[in-house]
Amino acid sequence: MHLKLTGDWAKSKRVLKAAPAELDAAIDAALTAEGEYLRGRMVKKIQGGLQPPHSSSTLLTKKGGTKPLIRRGDLLGAFQVVQAKKEVFIGVPRTAKGGAANLMQIHEFGKVIVQRITDKQRRFLHAVLPKKEGAGTAVVVIHIPARPVIRPVFEAERANIPKRLSRRILKGLSFVRGT
Repeated sequence: MHLKLTGDWAKSKRVLKAAPAELDAAIDAALTAEGEYLRGRMVKKIQGGLQPPHSSSTLLTKKGGTKPLIRRGDLLGAFQVVQAKKEVFIGVPRTAKGGAANLMQIHEFGKVIVQRITDKQRRFLHAVLPKKEGAGTAVVVIHIPARPVIRPVFEAERANIPKRLSRRILKGLSFVRGT
């Protein structure tokens, strides 16, 4: 049996030698790009207004803005994409300023807060609420409804994520592009 090699075997050797590193770089870039895409969808969801809207008593106490979570935009700016070891975190990290992670967690899942009213809080409540609401109470119950952002975006995008990642990875591979 006689074999005859055809083609550019030196180029094949170079491509195969570089392929693992190039694949790692393409995967990293694809994960980052997908993370940024999903982060953008989350920010747009907040900007579009979350449901349910603020209650009438909450609107009485707010100093500007009627849409939940965007009065100053701090939370919007806290959304990050953090990549490590072929994984991507998309959301508000615990290290975000001003307790943004706690705020996001409360709005993502909702929360009921029961606390004893201080004299300062009682004066404030009597000043902003109609006289019949909260008069003479010793505790206040605050119900913050869930206004999820992260979970609905992932649910809506779940089927498309693998397709987009595959396209992004292939686009990042020179030996697939033919360059």
